[in-house]
Amino acid sequence: MRVSVGLSERVAVRRPGEGPRPPRDRLIPIRFPLEVWRFACRKSPQKVLPVVGSRDRSFWITGVAVLISVMGSSVKNTVQVSFEPMAESYGEPRGAFALATTMFALTIAVASPIVGVLSDTLGPLVVLRSGLVVSAGMFVSLSFAQNFVLLAVLYGTLGAIGYASLSYIPIGVLADRAFPPERRGFFYALLTNGTALGFILLVPLWIWLESVTTWQSVMLALGASSSSCSSRFPSPFASSNRRRAQLRTHNTVASAE
Repeated sequence: MRVSVGLSERVAVRRPGEGPRPPRDRLIPIRFPLEVWRFACRKSPQKVLPVVGSRDRSFWITGVAVLISVMGSSVKNTVQVSFEPMAESYGEPRGAFALATTMFALTIAVASPIVGVLSDTLGPLVVLRSGLVVSAGMFVSLSFAQNFVLLAVLYGTLGAIGYASLSYIPIGVLADRAFPPERRGFFYALLTNGTALGFILLVPLWIWLESVTTWQSVMLALGASSSSCSSRFPSPFASSNRRRAQLRTHNTVASAE
């Protein structure tokens, strides 16, 4: 019979011929980072069919998803940082942007369940790529908006839909499908940290760009960046036949066992 031993028991075990070992509470902080790394890199004993490619591409999927999370956070924090120059451009008080933020919140409340349904039916990759396309359209449209009402509508609708499509909803479904059960929580934590990184890294960048260029140029550059990311993002339909063959093989092996 195979008996699994936990971390605390393994630390306390003494091998024959070993001298006195440090107390257990002193060894755990030293071994904890190593155990976390082994936990993330170990191969799952279960047969898991990832949503993209093979299991060896798990870290590649993680990097792409973190980048998408960072791009999703820019949908919200870029416009919020640019409220003051936008108000000066249209001759409106900053309080007028309450209309845009209210519309943004209401649209997210409506779009989030729809994004969840689409992630379950069409797949998270379709939703993430669509979110990049919608965000690119929103940024480009904002850079050419001629009045405040149009800007508020674009940000409150397209911006909210793009933000919801790049949020933790499709990323959570991606983590659920791409990683085995015993590693989903670890990688989900890494994936959702992209939003926090976006607020920490991008907000100082937007503040600095305000002093060297116009907010319209920033929006146009972000639209081009989002469009470029969506074009380079792997199409979920490109390898559909291969995934169907993998699924049939996986089901055949499972039924044989």
